[in-house]
Amino acid sequence: MLGAWFFLFLAPTSSILPIVEEPAGERRMYLPLIAVVVLAVVLAERATRRIPRGSAINFILLLVAVLSLGQVTLWRNEDFSDRMSIWSDAAVKRPGNYRAQLSVGLELLKQGRFDDSLQFFDRALQLHPDTVEALINRGTAYMYLRRFPEGLADLRNAVRLNPKHSQSWSTLGWALQIVGNSKEAEQCLRRAIELDPGDQLPRDLLQKPATVDELRPQANR
Repeated sequence: MLGAWFFLFLAPTSSILPIVEEPAGERRMYLPLIAVVVLAVVLAERATRRIPRGSAINFILLLVAVLSLGQVTLWRNEDFSDRMSIWSDAAVKRPGNYRAQLSVGLELLKQGRFDDSLQFFDRALQLHPDTVEALINRGTAYMYLRRFPEGLADLRNAVRLNPKHSQSWSTLGWALQIVGNSKEAEQCLRRAIELDPGDQLPRDLLQKPATVDELRPQANR
């Protein structure tokens, strides 16, 4: 009965196929866990039948259970304290999840930890070689590290894999401006505008081209 309850409520939102876009899906277990809680209560009641009611032992067992579960909850809440924490936890527990690897890399990139971000982008691309987002982010990290040939190679590959991805074109245009290839950069930025007229970044880059001097200091060197 309880097993049927568990799977009946779990089935509509889950399957045997992993959902790669969702590294943390605890909410899917909220209703199914009612069956587990009921089973735990029943087993606990049967296990303590021989203990006299009102005994200090019952109180101690209850206190231990409450404190243990409370501590586990606090530990999990720490994982949700910020994006880096939750994605790092997901990457450790699910090393085969490319979204978790990619997201840790992106958070490191935002922090200016370009060298550190590369290993996560590399891992994401090992898991999904055709992930345009990972190529864009790794290419961006390479550019900030002034590893221009590698950065341009990643960004050109991103454009090749998805010619209709406006961010690929705008990021490639930005990178080309940095290395002084203004003519091709303009073509890329105009292509980005064609694909996404509402994106302000390529328009801003056409008005004020990026230069190598604008690259932020390398935070981990």
